[in-house]
Amino acid sequence: MTRRLPIYFVIDTSRSMGGDKINAVNNGLKRMFDLLRKNPMALETVWVSIIVFNTEATQIIPLTSIIKVKVPEIIAKGWTNIEKSLLELERSVNNEVVKSDMHKETKGDWKPIAFMFSDGGQSKGNWKNIKPQINQLFKKFSSINAFVATGGSYKSYIDEIKSLIGEFGKVTLLNDFNEESFDEIINFVSQSIQVK
Repeated sequence: MTRRLPIYFVIDTSRSMGGDKINAVNNGLKRMFDLLRKNPMALETVWVSIIVFNTEATQIIPLTSIIKVKVPEIIAKGWTNIEKSLLELERSVNNEVVKSDMHKETKGDWKPIAFMFSDGGQSKGNWKNIKPQINQLFKKFSSINAFVATGGSYKSYIDEIKSLIGEFGKVTLLNDFNEESFDEIINFVSQSIQVK
């Protein structure tokens, strides 16, 4: 079995992401996956999953080869429940990422990468209740990357995400989710894969 590079996209689809933001996310994901399909290294190793979260969290694409993945149209509704998104990420990683087995002399998957997109802080749930549990989850990742678009306001949200990601990853503040910001995200994702 070829070693996979699992990449998890965790996307805020609460109602504040409606309109132009969710359109930019839908178009940006399609562009990103099209670009990855042109990368021979990505074609060989990259498997992706998409988890969306609002009041609840759902894995709408289980871990799938980049060759086969089809991006569904994502819609915005409900509240922002970061806690549920993290619990769904934990469930997905534990069920899908193959661990190395020294007894069988088999190498498992590469350490996964996570990309989170959100435009604000939590309005439902409380991720602080599960922080120790999530810290253990994040140790399984090679990197955690969050893109927070606040439209120039509510910059306290980026501090909230930073306190969640902490030592495990990087948080990037965007003015908004639009075509220009997705060019930045696509470039970042491409560079993340190049180092593998």
